[in-house]
Amino acid sequence: MTVGTAARRIRSSVATIGLAHTLHDLALRAANRALLIEILNGMAVERVDTAYLSCPEPYRPMFLDEKLLREFCRDPGNDMPGSFLIEPAVPGSMSRAGALAGGPRQ
Repeated sequence: MTVGTAARRIRSSVATIGLAHTLHDLALRAANRALLIEILNGMAVERVDTAYLSCPEPYRPMFLDEKLLREFCRDPGNDMPGSFLIEPAVPGSMSRAGALAGGPRQ
C-alpha cells in the first residue's frame, strides 16, 4: 500500500468512525504485526423484559454443543461454512453456542 493510499484510508476512517476509534484501530493493527491480539466482546444482562423470553413458533431457543454445531455446518441449507467454527486451542474445549432453531425438532 502506498503512503497516499494509506493516508486516504486513515482520513476516511477518521471521517467515518472518529479520531479516537481510528487511533485505536491503528494501534491494534501495529500491535498485530508483532503478536496476535484479539478483543472478545461480551454482554451481561441484569434485568430482562419477560416479553423477550418467549419465542414465537416455529422457532425454539436452544444451545448447540460442538457436535450439533458441526452438524449444522455440514448442512448446506444452514449457510454456515465449516470456517464458521474456530478450532479451539485445547481439543474438546469448544463451548456451546446459542441458537434459534426452526423447522422439525431433532
